[in-house]
This record gives sequence, C-alpha cells and structure tokens, in this order.
Amino acid sequence: MAGRGSARRRTQVLLGMGVALAVVAAWLWMRRERAWAIALTPGEATAAPWSAVELTAAVIPAQADSEGWSWRWAAPTADIEGTGPSVRFRGRSAGEYVVKVTVRSPRGTERSAEATITVQVPAFRVGLGPRAPIVEPDKDPFPDILRPDLPFRIVRVTVDKPEVCRGERTVIHVEAEDDDGNVDQLVPTIGGKVGWAAAVIVPGTAAGPYKIPVRLGDPDRGDRTKPLADFVQTGAFVTLKDCDTPRSLWVNGSQPTSVEEDARFHAVIMSNDGSDAGRPLQPAAFRWDFGDGSPGVTTKAPDAAHVYPNEEQRGPGKRVFTYLVTADALDASGKVLLTGVVDIYMRNRLEELKQSDHRIQLYAVFHPEPATDADGARFIDVVLKNLDAKETASLASLAFRQVPCTPTPAPPTAESHPVAEVFRDASIPPRGSISGRLRWPKDGPAEVCHLDVSAEGSSQPGGFSVGAEFSMRVGSDHGVETVADPDQAAAIGKAMAILHKTYVTPQDLERLVASGEIPASALKRGAPPASP
Repeated sequence: MAGRGSARRRTQVLLGMGVALAVVAAWLWMRRERAWAIALTPGEATAAPWSAVELTAAVIPAQADSEGWSWRWAAPTADIEGTGPSVRFRGRSAGEYVVKVTVRSPRGTERSAEATITVQVPAFRVGLGPRAPIVEPDKDPFPDILRPDLPFRIVRVTVDKPEVCRGERTVIHVEAEDDDGNVDQLVPTIGGKVGWAAAVIVPGTAAGPYKIPVRLGDPDRGDRTKPLADFVQTGAFVTLKDCDTPRSLWVNGSQPTSVEEDARFHAVIMSNDGSDAGRPLQPAAFRWDFGDGSPGVTTKAPDAAHVYPNEEQRGPGKRVFTYLVTADALDASGKVLLTGVVDIYMRNRLEELKQSDHRIQLYAVFHPEPATDADGARFIDVVLKNLDAKETASLASLAFRQVPCTPTPAPPTAESHPVAEVFRDASIPPRGSISGRLRWPKDGPAEVCHLDVSAEGSSQPGGFSVGAEFSMRVGSDHGVETVADPDQAAAIGKAMAILHKTYVTPQDLERLVASGEIPASALKRGAPPASP
C-alpha cells in the first residue's frame, strides 16, 4: 500500500511539473518576438547642397505597440536633424552620402537599413550681379571655396522657404565653427548682406534654381588694408517657382543716426501682379516684432521706431548681432493679412577694436553740457565702463585738449593731467566702471569753448592699450542757445531717452517730431547743440 501511495505521489508531481512546463512554454510562445525588418525611404534621391531631405524608417510589419523602440542615425560628413523614425538630412557639398539607421526593439533586437542620397549642384541662375542665363556648375560665378588651412568653416546653411514665388522673401541662416573657439569674431555675409541671417528675395524673374552666395571670413587675419582674403564660401539654393504672389508686405529698415541701435522701419504693401489696381489693401494696423526679445508694438501707420540693446547690453564676445524684424499687416478684427520680414545687424565696435587694434576702448557715459557748482566752476560727471569680460583696465594719464571758439584762429592746446584730477580710481575691473567729475574753473580762459579729454592706459593680463574720450562745453560758441522753456526741455529729455543718447541734434528732434514720438514743443527756438 505504501509503495502504491508513493508512486501515486510521484505521478502527481510529474504531472504538475509537466503542466508547469507547458504553461511556461505557452507563455514563451506568446511572448516570442515576431520577425521584423526595417524599410528606409528618403523623400528624394538627389538634392542640392545644404537642402533638406526627409528620411523615414518604418518597421515591417507595423507593430501594434510603438513604445520601447529606439532609433539611431548616422551619416558621416553630413548633418542629421531630429530623432525617432523621421529625420532631415543635409549634405554640405556634392557627393554620395550613405545614411544608416539602426533600430532596437523593446526585446533588444537590432536591425539596420541604409539609403544613398546624391548631393549635386543643379544648373542654376546667378543670385547676384547681372542677369544671366542658366549656367553649368563648372561656370559658377560663386564657386564653393574650401580652405582646409583655415581653422573655421561653415557647418550649416538653412533656408526657411526653399521654394518661393516672385515677390516672396525667404530667410537664410548660416552657422559656423572655429577650431580656436573664435567663431563669434567671424563675419558672415549672405547674398552680400552682413549677418548670421538675411531676408532675401530672389533677384530674378525666370523660374528655376538660384544660388545665393554665403561667405564667412575673419577680418583679423591678414592685411586689414587689403580686401579680405581669408574666407570660405558656399551657396544656398532657392527655387523660384513660376508664380506670383498677388500681394506682399515689404519691410525696409534703416539706422539714420550716428547711434547704430536707433532703427527705423517702414512697411509697404506691394501688388506683384496688378490684380488689386484701384482697390489697394488698407490694413487697420501693423504689429511689429523687433527680434531682440523686447515686447512687440502695434502701430496704425506702417512705420515703427525701435532702439536696440547697445553694446553694453548686448554683452561681449560677439562681433555681429543679427535681428530679424517681422511686421504683420492686420485688418480691423486683428486678422493677419500679410507678413513681411527684414534683417538688421549691429556690430560690437569696441569688441572689434580689441581684435583689430589690440585696444580696450572704454565706454564713456557723460553729457557735454555742464552744471555749475557753488564756486561757479562748471563740471560734468563722467562714468567710464569696461565692457570687456577678461581684461582689467588701468588708466595712466589724461590729456586735456582745449579747443578755442570758432572765430579764434589759435590752434588747440594740449596738456597732460593726472588721472586723480578726475577719477578717484584708476583701475576698472572686467565688466566694471569708475565715476569721476571733470571741472573747469570759473576764471578759465574765455577763448576756450570745449575741453576734450583723452584717457590712456593699459590692461592686464593681456597687455592691451586702453583709451576713452569725453568732452565738456566750457564756453559760449556762436549759434549755441540755452533751453529755458520747460516743455521744450522735457521733450528734449524724452528724445535723449528714446535714442539712448546723452545729446540730440536738431535733425534728431525733427525726425522724432515727424514720427509723432515727441511733441512739437521740442522744435521751439533754442534746440540743443550738436555734439562737439
């Protein structure tokens, strides 16, 4: 009996193990990974240099669950934008490019696929200069210039609208790299326009591809008195379609004053095909985005004024700043009728002086019109700012230049003065400043009209020369009148704030009055003098 019981138990155990193994086998069978493969499809088999090509990789057969899959793309010497099953490819120069994608399943299985894209220069029309018929690539007036001996290169050119109708603008961007970390000191041009981006209209009417030249150079290399020789060059291809935009909004930008940051914009609605003759479009307002992160504004007239950040506010380390300005023409309900764009650029002039002349130029903040102290002496307060991020500026001397009034034939006289006569401190740390007061005694020579001061020194640790200039009006020059009217003084103060200037000229005031930014009281007799 005991033997039969033991046998029965062994049979039950074996049966249990068999059922368990069967369950595991069934579970593994249900969980097994089905056979799959990758299909890689490019949007185009050929493309122009820098032109984007869409590539899509698909799992065959399609999987019900898309989670847990990873995609890894590779294309040596080309650019791949994006991740996941769809990316964009850009080839920098002519040639065949092999694009490979490796896909990993949630189970860890990997499959790969490849596609070949041919990049070739199309027959095109010239983008600038005299109109010309279609040319062959070997007759390119703007050939690619590769300079392996230079440490910098263009790494990407993008076109926001690769195909446009006549009268339609496109925006071209350029990106670069520099082995010496000097990329922000390079100067790019797009279609002959300085900047890292440019709003371009194809300069032709015949349909077909156009090549817009893109150049990148280093002005600090070679002889600055001669044309730039150290540069690389490529091109952006824009296709002009055989179509006309009925209307377009053209935006023009200008910098009419000596202050580069003072910009003016004007929008014009253009009829490109004549279809709206006799019934021109009349927007109710214009909305402006100045491209520098500042709040947009809305104007009723197609004009706008804007003061961009000055060099101190922009910060050091970059030679050229590009801003894309967008204007929207709106109807009475706020609907966008047309959109226009223009580019405008600023240069860090003090930054350029450091690179080109080995000089740290201090930023002087002052007003040339003096106040009078209790002793009857005239004075102005001066702030010298060191915008450099690395160098400490040390002042060694001040040179006073006394400029006689206009009718006096005597030449200016120059004198050397100690720094302590104006400033308590002679050392200005990086991104720091010092304050001082320039005084002119009550009994100073009556024939002197202006006192010009030059500060000189050197910097540490780079050993750059250091300089600054400021001036004060100390006499009564012919044609100079005092502003006594409080309304006029207030209007002039507003003008200086708008233009970020410590002085304004009569031309500045006339322009701001015409644009409605300051009241007409600013033009009363007694406008301030121009800067000496």
